[in-house]
Amino acid sequence: MTREPSYREWIARSLAHALLADARQPGATTPRALRARAEATLGANPPWLTLLAEELGKRSLATWERTDLPGLTKTILDMPALELAFEQDKLPRVRRLILRPADMLPRPMGLDDFAWPHLPTVAELAQWLEVEPDRLTWFTAASQAFREPDGSNPRPASHYRYQLQSKRLGGLRLLEIPKADLKRLQRRILDGLLQQGPVHEAAHGFVQERSVASHGRHMSARRW
Repeated sequence: MTREPSYREWIARSLAHALLADARQPGATTPRALRARAEATLGANPPWLTLLAEELGKRSLATWERTDLPGLTKTILDMPALELAFEQDKLPRVRRLILRPADMLPRPMGLDDFAWPHLPTVAELAQWLEVEPDRLTWFTAASQAFREPDGSNPRPASHYRYQLQSKRLGGLRLLEIPKADLKRLQRRILDGLLQQGPVHEAAHGFVQERSVASHGRHMSARRW
């Protein structure tokens, strides 16, 4: 069960959204630029915000390029400046969220030479998948709903069909089978992305030339 974020986590995450917006633009990670975006989020410019922006402004551009939302949120949560914010009589409030369009992070070091397509934005990912951007959003949103043609009876959309299959030794197995459109997208991602990269040596499931038997041989050869 997903835990609801605390108020402090909500503030940190909202600030992280703002600070990551335009972070790859020239001059966008200077303390002044960071403070301006954070101030726009909070609708205020308390002294602790200057301390937070100055500390984060010391980060290199290479660090900002590899910084994601969860990582920056955790960094802000651990900063003394945010601790100061919650020692004030008036707690910080979010006035507006500043969001940037989703884009692809740089590849991890050592994977630069693999033949993966360059898909920096959602629009380019949708084009590569040969699907409309709105349709891709429908497939990937955390929760979706649709209505019957008469506009009634909203219920969660499902991209899978379900089937119970008898096990050889008794009991039932639930199969979750992707519907045709989702299966096509999954196959495109498998062939064009996942199979183009290296597989960890410990992975044996769903890897060509590896199986339960190869995993067993690997485990039996280990010294315990």
